[in-house]
Amino acid sequence: MSDEDYAHQALSVLEQIDIEVIDQDARDAHDDAVTAVNEL
Repeated sequence: MSDEDYAHQALSVLEQIDIEVIDQDARDAHDDAVTAVNEL
């Protein structure tokens, strides 16, 4: 599996997280993770 495949897989998992049920700190971390994966 290539790095790009891993990035797509990670983004897919992140998109499954319901950010409406997590606290603001977790939302911020989620947003940071999505941004980091998109930069890959």
